[in-house]
Amino acid sequence: MPVFVATGKQLRRAISCDDGLTWKNDVSVDDAWPANERYRCFSGNFALPDGGSGSTDCDHNAYSSTALAYGNGVFLQTAGWGTPGSFFRSTDGVTWSQAASGPNVQDVMVGPNRWLLATRDPRKSDDFGLTWTQSPSIPLSMNGNTIYNVRGGAYGGGTYVVSAQDGANTDWQISRDEGETWQRPTLQGGTMADCGAAHPAFGNGIFVGITWCQAQTAAIACRSADNGQTWTRSTIGTDAVESRPLWTGSQFMAWSNGKVHRSTDGITWTSTPTQRRVNGSLSGSVLVGAVAVSAQGTLVAVRGGWQTWYEQQRFYRSTDGILWDELPESAYRKGHPVIQIVWGLARKSAVCP
Repeated sequence: MPVFVATGKQLRRAISCDDGLTWKNDVSVDDAWPANERYRCFSGNFALPDGGSGSTDCDHNAYSSTALAYGNGVFLQTAGWGTPGSFFRSTDGVTWSQAASGPNVQDVMVGPNRWLLATRDPRKSDDFGLTWTQSPSIPLSMNGNTIYNVRGGAYGGGTYVVSAQDGANTDWQISRDEGETWQRPTLQGGTMADCGAAHPAFGNGIFVGITWCQAQTAAIACRSADNGQTWTRSTIGTDAVESRPLWTGSQFMAWSNGKVHRSTDGITWTSTPTQRRVNGSLSGSVLVGAVAVSAQGTLVAVRGGWQTWYEQQRFYRSTDGILWDELPESAYRKGHPVIQIVWGLARKSAVCP
């Protein structure tokens, strides 16, 4: 069954089995907590029943969802930042089991035979996320400085790509042998540090990563069409891109505040204003945050930006990435920040029969 799955802070999970029209089974880890121990993310410290206080920093705890991936009928969610990581597996997007624990992860690189976790000391799985073992470390460094903070990764065409950044130090590495060995790619006219750190997307034999270049005051795209070995850099525009790029099957798309940026080759980009439609009437533009596309071309997203959750949270649906229909409030539950959305084929369940 085709479904969209969304994950977020406090191990939030939700599923849509009607092509993004409604969202069901929206649950979070703190749903079962006593009411006086639940909190709103990023709203300051709060009082605990024992007289102490707790932090509402939902980024740095065991329940911070960091990555979501799909492959071969399996959804994999990783969680934990600043604490040991946990990896959860599901075949229906509703029932989840913890497959393993280990490092903090920012992406899952899903190959046809091997899955790799995007982290300096990766774990690998050759059985679609059931079991995980140690994989060789990725030699990420710059100017002799070791880099530990992997920011993103992707798989495509037999190549695994990771990008990492600690402060001013940035590095990219690629592997063509399922993570056994790694090498640094090259950027024409510069170094890979000029690409910043990104969550790459892959489509039609091309990798694309998008970052903000402060020196140019512009969003830039770095692109490779030779298995990640050499990259070129181009400018998208002067708007900071909020979403991760995705491949729709015919083009790359990414969104900034009020605009969609599109490219078929990762080099030449066109920017178009977005529109938001509420109850059939146009109502300004939209800022797209977490976003995914189905095999049939339906796009679903949540509202991007800071402090745009709880009462301010919105879910959207589009067929072209330009005009977005805001779902009625009865179609979803407002809650903790949503960080990732993926599309995949799930086993039927009581939620999605």
